[in-house]
Amino acid sequence: MRRLWETVQTWMPPLDFDKGIRIHSGLVPDSILIFQRHAHEEPNVAGYGFYHSRYVLGVAVDCPMHLNIAGQGVYLNPDECVLIFPHQFHERHVESCSAKGSGGWLVITFDLKNAVGIECLKDAPRCLRKNETDILQELFQSYGRAHAGLEASYHLSRLLLSLTQAPMIPDSRNSLPTEDPERLALLQSVHQYLENPTDLSILSGMARALHLKDSVLRRRFQKYTGRSLAEYARMWRMEYARKMLRNQEANVTDIATRLGFSSIQSFSQAFKAMHGLSPKQYERLVRKNQIEPT
Repeated sequence: MRRLWETVQTWMPPLDFDKGIRIHSGLVPDSILIFQRHAHEEPNVAGYGFYHSRYVLGVAVDCPMHLNIAGQGVYLNPDECVLIFPHQFHERHVESCSAKGSGGWLVITFDLKNAVGIECLKDAPRCLRKNETDILQELFQSYGRAHAGLEASYHLSRLLLSLTQAPMIPDSRNSLPTEDPERLALLQSVHQYLENPTDLSILSGMARALHLKDSVLRRRFQKYTGRSLAEYARMWRMEYARKMLRNQEANVTDIATRLGFSSIQSFSQAFKAMHGLSPKQYERLVRKNQIEPT
């Protein structure tokens, strides 16, 4: 206690005795999910999961992985990881393993309002050291307990900060060429347009922006991703709207206008069809700080 007393003596006295360190001013991950992707599973086609509004921390386990992140090829060996930031286009290709189910891709996704202090992790895969693996163990143990949200957030915050000091993977594996530049260029252009549409008719406006006929754009997207562009655009816009409401970045009217909906009613119907609540109901839950519905 004497050492603590002497330490506090070196601090400046508070300028305002009613204002202290706020939790939202720090690194506070929220809405944490942990799951796995097995190496024997078919890789996902480039769809909704590849361009979303959450942070994604991926760790290679037993099997090497080749990823495409925002146009840059990355090759991860086991016990290496990468943090993908919101709205970074990404896809993965898991190398085959000797035994089915022996390894794959460990995934931690989360929301984060304030990323100050971890910007250096963007486009910078890291090698896991003992310190990071120990924190991962604590995170997983806390994740399995009831009512452990704050504890899990604490351990994930520690992990992210520790990774900023972890060694980066060699440049030779962090600057690989992409496999299909034409495909990547189209998908990135689609994502950029969805963020800032200039036409109420999303697909027609997108086709004009990309200097393509509607039918050509739809056909190419189907070829490259295996799914309908209209369905992809609907899912992407609804997830983007959910994130903006959750972070209170804009109100319902502004979000509907920004995403190119012709009316609040059409936006509300689309949002409720995907999330089970109207945008207004969802917004009220956020303001009351209630648990976010699944």
